[in-house]
Amino acid sequence: MRHIDAAPTDEFGWVPQDFTPPHGFVHLPGPGKFIGRSADYFIRRQDDGNHSLGTLICEGQSNTQGFAHGGFLMTFADFAMTIITMGITINLTADFIRPVKVGEWIEAQVVTRKRTANLIFADAMATTNGREVLRMSGVFKPVPNRAP
Repeated sequence: MRHIDAAPTDEFGWVPQDFTPPHGFVHLPGPGKFIGRSADYFIRRQDDGNHSLGTLICEGQSNTQGFAHGGFLMTFADFAMTIITMGITINLTADFIRPVKVGEWIEAQVVTRKRTANLIFADAMATTNGREVLRMSGVFKPVPNRAP
């Protein structure tokens, strides 16, 4: 069993407290109130040094048909790409390939294609059960380093 710090309550329909994410994923508290309330997120560092972001789709992220709401999937896409590229979104596009059912684990793998002093270009693919469900592409502004 894992402990989620500052997790949304069950009234939102988030990940059950006894949920165990796939191997290698650790809980990533959402920064800010919006992301923190949108879902329970988990991150994993891959062998190649890249990262994956994942979450379990729960009732709180669903539409009336029992699938992940498109607005939630865009939130997931934006958070995955910004947290991994360490950038601020300038442009984000997504292709919805397949619906994601409540109870399915969704995982995004982000690849930075090009990084300049002022821009980051990245692509990502989200999958459930090894199937592509969401394809993303974005342009981001690097987050400036902040002095302590």
